[in-house]
Amino acid sequence: MGALSLRIAVAVSSIALTLSAVGAGSPARATGGSSRARSARAPSSVRLFAPDSVWSTAVADSAPLDPSSAARVGWLLRYLREPGHGPWINTYQYSVPVYTVGSGQPTLTVSLDAAAGSQPDLQQAWRAVPLPANAKPASGTDANLVVWQPSTDKMWEFWQLQHDNSGWHARWGGYMSAVSQNPGYYLPPHPNWGSTATSLPAIAGLITIDQLRAGHIDHALAVATPDACAGWFAWPAQRTDGSSADRDCLPEGAHLRLDPKLDLASLHLPPIALSIARAMQRYGIIIRDTTHSAFAFYAEDPTTGADPYDGPRGVFDGLQEWQFLPLIPWNRLQLLALARCSSVPCVSPRGPRR
Repeated sequence: MGALSLRIAVAVSSIALTLSAVGAGSPARATGGSSRARSARAPSSVRLFAPDSVWSTAVADSAPLDPSSAARVGWLLRYLREPGHGPWINTYQYSVPVYTVGSGQPTLTVSLDAAAGSQPDLQQAWRAVPLPANAKPASGTDANLVVWQPSTDKMWEFWQLQHDNSGWHARWGGYMSAVSQNPGYYLPPHPNWGSTATSLPAIAGLITIDQLRAGHIDHALAVATPDACAGWFAWPAQRTDGSSADRDCLPEGAHLRLDPKLDLASLHLPPIALSIARAMQRYGIIIRDTTHSAFAFYAEDPTTGADPYDGPRGVFDGLQEWQFLPLIPWNRLQLLALARCSSVPCVSPRGPRR
């Protein structure tokens, strides 16, 4: 959905990469019953979806690959070689601030800026949102924000959220009850809900700061590609905004993983790259959006205060994205078997799990 700005050019392993730069943002998260946003984060130890969801389940070494795996991975590698399409991590811009709130958090109404009366169910779900009054959406035109209330097992998410004299407004988004039992995407009767282009929740696959500090990510990672297939998508996606007519394009919803035979420890990657690569190998990456520029992961939009990512004490180990992401062996990606869909519901192809 969002377009990324471009500014950095670097050659790595004979591949020229111009990578997107992110702007500054300062969202925070509220806890307990207070409406004051404080510095806290989505807990790395808490799974937001069902234990057997596509985000939470490790991919079996023997999971079947799609017959088009080599061709479609090759399509992605060609993109990564082009200026502006190299790997990146959205942090301060076009990512997701998560406000985790307690049961006593006061509620307010978020108005849906859709055609009058066109989405009464979503507007009804937004009439009592436990959104802190001083919340701040992510920087960038997507202006995403997620509210998660563990005590009620509910989640609200917003696209193009803003506050003006009349109150809070958003152009689209979603609401999910029984989050801990959800398979990790919006279901009928509202499969078109959600602030991403695929009905995959914005918080799904998000890399948290705590996970990076711990050096361990225990779920699949959400990514966005410069483009995706037009007219069809793959489970777990339930819709698409792809525009590519290329025969070997990757669809939104595609689930890729690093070759399980790859010995990551032998590559001597920086710790930050190794953490991401291990998650890519064990759980995989799932395409949830298009960017029309860089291939991007999503990391937690941080709170105000000291920068948790950059600098010698940051979770990026003093490196920049363009220095460690290209070190991941992208040419060892594999595409898992696709369940092709052009309408909803798009159903899971049950494969082996470990």
